[in-house]
Amino acid sequence: MKVFPVLACVFLLSPALPCGVALASPQASQALESLAAVTPLSEANTQLAERLSALMREIGDAVQQKQHVAAKEKLEQARGLLSQLQQADPGHAQSLHLHAWLQVYQGDLAEGRAAYAAYRRALTLFEQLTASAPRNLGWQLEMAELLRRIAFVQHEYGDSAGAWLSARRAYDQYQMLMKTAPNEITLQQGRITILNLLGDIKLAQSELAAALTYFLLSVQGYEAILARQPSDIKMRIALGLILSHVGQIQAAQQQDAQARATFQREINLHAALLELPDLSQAQLQSQRRQQAEAMERMSTLQWDSGEKEAAFTLLRSSLALRLRFAEIEATPAALSALAMAHGNLARVAAALSQNGPQAPERLRISREQAQLALQLLQNLPAREQAAQAALMAEMQQLSQAP
Repeated sequence: MKVFPVLACVFLLSPALPCGVALASPQASQALESLAAVTPLSEANTQLAERLSALMREIGDAVQQKQHVAAKEKLEQARGLLSQLQQADPGHAQSLHLHAWLQVYQGDLAEGRAAYAAYRRALTLFEQLTASAPRNLGWQLEMAELLRRIAFVQHEYGDSAGAWLSARRAYDQYQMLMKTAPNEITLQQGRITILNLLGDIKLAQSELAAALTYFLLSVQGYEAILARQPSDIKMRIALGLILSHVGQIQAAQQQDAQARATFQREINLHAALLELPDLSQAQLQSQRRQQAEAMERMSTLQWDSGEKEAAFTLLRSSLALRLRFAEIEATPAALSALAMAHGNLARVAAALSQNGPQAPERLRISREQAQLALQLLQNLPAREQAAQAALMAEMQQLSQAP
């Protein structure tokens, strides 16, 4: 049986942080508050800065909600207010801070080189701020988030070397901040996101051992958060995704025992999530698909190690999940995946029909599954049929096996 390939993953950025990062607990907020005295603005300029800060928070909300037209309109208003503030009190730290966030949001609303250029301008401003007040840990946290954005854009557009340097710098920032507030969930989540990105970069460079190291550190991070917040569904879902990558890399490196343990853990995690009453339909579908994939990967390892009956049983369970998925979401991709699931079961049943008391029944199952796969494949759009030509030919042969 073919081992499923290691899949590259792109970890999306978390929603844009509002100006003045909101932390998860009062204790962390105290730990990360500014420790450097900032010369206050005049009363008139303070009012102007407050108006601009409120507008920046509105821009952040609009960016999070993907209301890009509204965000761009507010960004223009913010530029006007910032210009007034800079003219009234040039070089003030609060003006620099607001200017930095204006550039961050401009990057969030742009793409490619334009986004990168805006983020770099913001980084220059944050470097000035943190250099002038190195003990202002709030600014240090915001710079770590910005470096993560920069690394993501660089990685997305193929600058692996630059992405690596930016991500490592962000990771170092988080490590430094966690020494101040080691139990702060916000920092732990940020560190996990950077670990995922570092693993993704190494995965794209085919450095599997390095990628596995970062993903395993990420798993430890998720475990630490879930030990404190066991009912956090988002964290459990995210852990399932990372376990999938860990297992696939372990399988690719022929660490079969570790891969099997990881896939089994992933299967159990998805099964538990599917039992929850408050998952959305989209989340349920995602869990069904991921559990089916984990079962299929596990069955590959079982088959290759001679556990053929176990592989057969697991593929039947996977097929049930694929059927349920396709009942709800009958897209060409879902139907193509279902056809492949029928095909996998047909192949295994055919191999098991060569001898033994259950050989006739396994032959019947093989023919039946091959016919079902053929029916699905023949009803796919022409492009999908062409992509599955080899599978169609194989299923045609199995469906007519004597």
